[in-house]
Amino acid sequence: MDYKILVNDSLLCADSVHSSSFGVVGEPVPELLSLDSTMNLILMGCLVFFIVALAHSYQFFIRQTSSFFYESHDDEIENYTMQEHLLQVAIIVMGCLLLAISTFIPAVQLLAPHQTFPNQVETILLFSLYILGYLFVKLFVQYVANVVFFGRRRSKHFLGIQVFITACTSILFLPIAFLLIYSEVDALFLLVCLVFVLIMNKILSFYKVWNTFFRQNGLFLQIILYFCTLEIAPLAAAGGIWLSIFNGLK
Repeated sequence: MDYKILVNDSLLCADSVHSSSFGVVGEPVPELLSLDSTMNLILMGCLVFFIVALAHSYQFFIRQTSSFFYESHDDEIENYTMQEHLLQVAIIVMGCLLLAISTFIPAVQLLAPHQTFPNQVETILLFSLYILGYLFVKLFVQYVANVVFFGRRRSKHFLGIQVFITACTSILFLPIAFLLIYSEVDALFLLVCLVFVLIMNKILSFYKVWNTFFRQNGLFLQIILYFCTLEIAPLAAAGGIWLSIFNGLK
């Protein structure tokens, strides 16, 4: 079609007529993660890995869960193999990626609904590396502090408990991430579910801290101080840094 015949039309005499293109400038179409092949591959990979891992190690998870509420003793040894330990680490790594998805998408919808990110997949991978680094530093600092105050044997046992709790929590992030990407469920509702999962993680951690280190002496004030210093304060600091990174990427 030759647009030049419309130049002298008074109804269409505008700056856009003198250009080589027509149309109305609109808002950019947001990137849909459900249509991104990389994100689909990541989620399908996590799903397949979790199914295979649980199928081959369900006895380990049943054994750990059944003994979770028992009292820990100083002479208790590790009741899992190196393969099972590496399996938990792999689940935690994938859980960091799922947690990044479960926090980034609600943050975009609630805090920056009109903001467009150039590449959401790369941003999610950046947040997953940050979460993984936070977990590594927290567990390392916690282990060193426990060795100083409670001895190496109980500290090593509690580290195994923390890894197990974190691995179980990571599995619960999978349905939240799937619903956020592939369903129309309200992001605020799923964010509340995510917060509930994190609260349950801290409650279980609080119980095992008391059961492992403070049950015999009953120093309740010390356990509150311990938990706030090594659990709540690092989590609050990590959340603040996460928001700073998110605001910097906007």
